[in-house]
Amino acid sequence: MAGDHALRADCSRCAALCCVALHMERSAWLGLSKPAGEPCPHLGAEHGCSIHAQRGALGFAGCVNYDCLGAGQRVTQLFAGRSWRAEPALLAPMLEAFFLMRGVHELLELLDVARRLPLSREQRREWRALRGTLAPAGGVGLAELEQLQLGAIRARLTAFLRRLQPLASGADGRRRLPLAPAQPRRMLTPPSTSSALPVVKLEASETR
Repeated sequence: MAGDHALRADCSRCAALCCVALHMERSAWLGLSKPAGEPCPHLGAEHGCSIHAQRGALGFAGCVNYDCLGAGQRVTQLFAGRSWRAEPALLAPMLEAFFLMRGVHELLELLDVARRLPLSREQRREWRALRGTLAPAGGVGLAELEQLQLGAIRARLTAFLRRLQPLASGADGRRRLPLAPAQPRRMLTPPSTSSALPVVKLEASETR
């Protein structure tokens, strides 16, 4: 997961995980409702969206604006290109891995923002330690992903970013970078559901 390119979604290399994983509620931004873990009815047999070119016009601006930050194709790669469509038993573990990986990529995105600040030597050492935890040189497999303590890592990163806040503002008090401690740029919040699957709700407030 080295480099910014790893945090960019590439739907052509994904098993359409966001189209299955996300809980959706009909709104001005979403043209239908569906529970988490159920494929979107517009999802085609080959993991493509049957209304992709018309999503905005048909009331799916929320889908247009959603970004998995590359988590989808990364998880698909970890499952060696296998798909929940051909092997339904893979659905639950793939969705669990998707939510974990997206959490990792959210934190990596924040670290990439912090990297552009004039960090001191000690701060750069702390930055490298945090990034090495999330993206070790040997890579993150499924076993390593499951063992990551994301809550603890997020707390460390939040504290680190708070200490960098003075660096994120210029002499005129204006912020140089949109540095937000441990808050995803595209918000996802838990819906009201009793599903045992990892569930999130795609909110209409999500923006790029």
